Amino acid sequence: MTSDLGGRIRKARLALNLTQDEFARRIGVSKVAVARYEAGRIPRTRILATIARVTGINLNSLLEPEMAAHPPARSTRRASSSRTLEKAKALMEPDWRTDPWRQLSEESRTRYVERTKALVRQLSQNLEDYRQVLLNEIGTRRPK
Repeated sequence: MTSDLGGRIRKARLALNLTQDEFARRIGVSKVAVARYEAGRIPRTRILATIARVTGINLNSLLEPEMAAHPPARSTRRASSSRTLEKAKALMEPDWRTDPWRQLSEESRTRYVERTKALVRQLSQNLEDYRQVLLNEIGTRRPK
C-alpha cells in the first residue's frame, strides 16, 4: 500500500462533503481514528472495506490506484447489471407461495419486508453519496 492512502481517504471524505466526525459515524469508528487514517495509519481490512463501500470507491483503487483493474466493456457491464438487478428484485419481491418463502411465518415475512425496505433506503443513500462524489470529481477537474 502506498503512503498516500490517507490522502485518498481524506479526498473521498471531502468529496462526500463530510466532516471527520460524520465520516467516522458512517464507517463505525471514532473521529480520532479517521484523523489517524488520514494522517497515514492503515485501517484494518474490515474498516477499509467499509470505507470503500461508503465512498463508492473500488477497494483496489483505494489501496493502489495505479493497480486498479480497467472497467469491463460497456455491454458486459450492462448485461451484468441487468442480471444483478433481476436477482435483487427476486429477493426484494419474493413469491411467498414458493419454497422456501412459503415456510416462513407471517411474522418472519413482515420482518423480511421491513429489513428489505431498510436496505433499499441504505442503498439509495449510498448511491446518492457516490453520485455526489462523481459530480464533485467533475467539478474539480481543471482543463489542461
